[in-house]
Amino acid sequence: MNQDHFNKGEIPLYGSSGVYMYTDVSIYNKPSVILPAVGVPKTVFFNTGNFCCTGNTYYTVVNDLCLDTKFLYFYLLTCNLRSLAKVATGGGLSARAVIRKSDLVKIKIPIPPLTVQHQLVEDLNNLEHLHTTLSREAELRNTLYWDTLYKLMFPLENLDKDVLGSVSISCSKGKKDLPASKRISGNIPYQGANGIVDYVDNYTHEGEFLLLARIGAPSLSPYSIRKYAGKFWATTNVHILKVKETYDTQFLFHYLRSLDFTPYINNPNSRTCLNEGSLLSIPIPKISLEEQKHIAHILDTMLELKEAVEKETELRRQQFEYYKYWLLNPEGKLETA
Repeated sequence: MNQDHFNKGEIPLYGSSGVYMYTDVSIYNKPSVILPAVGVPKTVFFNTGNFCCTGNTYYTVVNDLCLDTKFLYFYLLTCNLRSLAKVATGGGLSARAVIRKSDLVKIKIPIPPLTVQHQLVEDLNNLEHLHTTLSREAELRNTLYWDTLYKLMFPLENLDKDVLGSVSISCSKGKKDLPASKRISGNIPYQGANGIVDYVDNYTHEGEFLLLARIGAPSLSPYSIRKYAGKFWATTNVHILKVKETYDTQFLFHYLRSLDFTPYINNPNSRTCLNEGSLLSIPIPKISLEEQKHIAHILDTMLELKEAVEKETELRRQQFEYYKYWLLNPEGKLETA
């Protein structure tokens, strides 16, 4: 395609990873499945109207007298197209995997009666729509939580400050790394820098704590912080703080999440490392315990709603995946000639 047509019009232009720009040129104007021809495919794409494709894709032209295009789309989602991706011989180090048309056309497609196809498509459309709707709701809840967090914390910047080391106690004693070969399986969380990495049969700490990554946090704003209450085994890659009675644990959790940790990190341009001295020097606003609890209650409620929607979204995603595979491809395998 001539580049004069790039970023003009409203017709989607598909590459191997999906829509990457829009154009005023169409090559097909009926429902079609777009499949990657280059790279290791992660998914396929469905389009209902006008679209255009690059040379890195294939698109389907379906006989709608015997096959519902959306049924074909859902079925191809169950196929292991990755197994068809092959690196061209003689391509050198820069060679990319390609999927040959001759391999794609060998995929066997079940052709139940159109009435059955339409019913399966309707059922799967409903599940997909529910998951999409919940995903959008989760995004809105997430945005609302963070907007409210920053809105509530911003006025506190002008208040007098304590330091984190005066409102909490570092509970580093007892932390110990256990090689995988020496761990005995159990139901007690083995806490690493950014979360639970295993479950073991013993514990190093018990109580209510804030856990912060010592190294390897994936982000400095927000930083890797979580609450935990109960028994757990702590590795040396996590900081453990016990909040004093004059401060509310929930409030500190939210307040620390609102901060950019860049000033407290050793060499933030390399692997993040938060030493204990820097952590305990973080300024904490002086406000009454009552006000802390009030702020924490607002944010806790919003966070609980956000997490509930996220949990429901994941359950619906799993439900969609389950029905997609077992309604369309009960043997769970790619059928090729």
